[in-house]
Amino acid sequence: LHRERGRMKEATEALQELDRLADPTGAVRMLMADAWARLGDKKRSATTLENLKNARGERSSGPDAEMKLAFLYSEIGEEEKAQTLWLDLWGRIESIPRRRYVEDRLMTVAARLGTLAKIAVEIEGKLLDGTADDRDAGLLVQIYSRVNDPVSATEIIEEYMKRAGKGE
Repeated sequence: LHRERGRMKEATEALQELDRLADPTGAVRMLMADAWARLGDKKRSATTLENLKNARGERSSGPDAEMKLAFLYSEIGEEEKAQTLWLDLWGRIESIPRRRYVEDRLMTVAARLGTLAKIAVEIEGKLLDGTADDRDAGLLVQIYSRVNDPVSATEIIEEYMKRAGKGE
């Protein structure tokens, strides 16, 4: 309400007071992060989500909050943190459509950082030593498709299928 009326100082003070009083693990922290972002303080928004994530620990802040945090990391120039979080999310998310979205974000950030090849090499190593799973093979195919290398993508599929005993 303060922000809508142009009273930015009051809005900031109200959020600071709420931060002081609110449960560190409370859902209100998500709303606070959104409010900080609307006030233009994306760094404070990211810090709020980081604190929520840390406070909840094993209970986790949930993938939605973590995806929002990864986006904020990119927006405030902390791309390495964004990549780490997208990679972590990619390893945990079971929903295939959601995982494809996370893969896309991961590849976008990795491309900006110049680490897409490093990720591909790590997954290729897993493929060669037999520890790769469907998720790894899928990401590797996505990476090669993204860099317009359909031959390598096809080779990866064939190699994985052969090693997994799924091919001829």
